[in-house]
Formats: sequence, C-alpha cells, structure tokens
Amino acid sequence: MRAAELIRDFASTAHVALCLVNLLDTKIQGAFDIGSGQSRRLGELARIVANAPDTPTLIHLSHKPNPDDPPHMAPELRRVFQSTTFAPEMPEVALLSHVQRELTALRNVENS
Repeated sequence: MRAAELIRDFASTAHVALCLVNLLDTKIQGAFDIGSGQSRRLGELARIVANAPDTPTLIHLSHKPNPDDPPHMAPELRRVFQSTTFAPEMPEVALLSHVQRELTALRNVENS
C-alpha cells in the first residue's frame, strides 16, 4: 500500500446516512462536512483488512505519497457536533465489521 502514513477520515455509509438524517431533523442550513470524526493512517486501516480472520497476510506498507497529497485531510465537524446528536464513529470497528460480513457472504457462496 502506497502512502500508508497519510491520515484521512473515513466513515461508513451507515454512519454518513445517520448523520444526514440527524441534519435533516434540524432547522439549520448551509454546508456541512461529514466524516467519522476519527482520523486514521491509511496503513492502520489496511492492517485491519489484512489481519481479518482467514485472510492471507499479503500487505506491504510504504510511505511514498504523491508530492501533492496532503499529509492530513479530515473534515471539520464542529458545526455537526454542535447542531445534532451526531457521535463519532470508530472507523476500525466499522471496517472490521464490514470485512467480516463480506468474508461470511463469500464463504456462503463458495459452500453453496
């Protein structure tokens, strides 16, 4: 994985949907950033996938970002926190849950 040390904010689609519903339930207007509220290194998230049960360990991390890749990129969530009941999501928990569901579905297809 290239650029494993870059820091980004990832959110599951379920978390984004919940945030949108919370925003629609308010009277506030304007543009809002949406994210998990928890920035992580790309390599940390890649390790979650690589270390999932029954997956081969085929990950190679490096840090060779493109020169114009910002080292840290995450949304500003202050307005969302102040305006809704929005709570941060732990991206590693959401990602591991998704990987486990996909692996289970794949095994079910292979065994049918």
